[in-house]
Amino acid sequence: MSAPFYAALGTICAAIITSVFVFINLINSKEQKTSEFRQDWINALRQSISEFTAVTTTFASMLSYIDSFDSEDEKVRRESEFYKENLDIANDITKHYNIIQLYVNPVENRSFLSALSKVYALVTSRRVISSEKITEANKDLVTEAQSLLKSEWKRVKRGEITYRVTKWGVLALFAFLTYTLFSNLDILALLFTQKQS
Repeated sequence: MSAPFYAALGTICAAIITSVFVFINLINSKEQKTSEFRQDWINALRQSISEFTAVTTTFASMLSYIDSFDSEDEKVRRESEFYKENLDIANDITKHYNIIQLYVNPVENRSFLSALSKVYALVTSRRVISSEKITEANKDLVTEAQSLLKSEWKRVKRGEITYRVTKWGVLALFAFLTYTLFSNLDILALLFTQKQS
C-alpha cells in the first residue's frame, strides 16, 4: 500500500474522529446544562420543603397554645385574633404548598404529594391540631422528600438519558467504524490504487 493511500486514510480517520468528538461535545454541553438545571431544582425544592415544614410547625405550636386555655370563650376569642394577626403565616403555608406541588411530578411522586397534602390538610383544617400531630406528619413528609431528592440526585450523577444513550451509541458506532475501516484496508487500498492509475 502506498504512502498516498495512508495519507488519505489518515485524513478520513481524522475527519470521522473530529465529527464524533464535535457531536459528543454538543450532546455533553446540552446535557450538562440540563443536569445543572436539575440540581438547581433539587436545591429549590429542598428549600421550599424546609420552609413549609418550619412554618407549619410554628403555626401548629401557636394554635396549640390557644387550645391550652380552659375557657371556650377565651379559646374562640384568641383563635379569631390569631388568624387576623397571622394571616401572613397562613398565606406562607399555602404559598409553599403550591410551590412544592408545582415542582413535583404528580405521577412519579404520589406518596410524597400525599404526605405533603396530609400536613396541609391538618394545618388548614380550622381545628386546633396538636403540634405533635403536625410534627409527626412533617417527619413523614421529610422522609418522603429525602427519598425523592435521593432518586433525583442519582439521576443527576448518572446523567440525563440522552447523554447516556449518546455516550454508548457513539462508542458503539466508533468501534464499528474502526473495525469496518481496518478490516477492509485491502479493499480500500485497491480502490485507491485503481483511482490513481
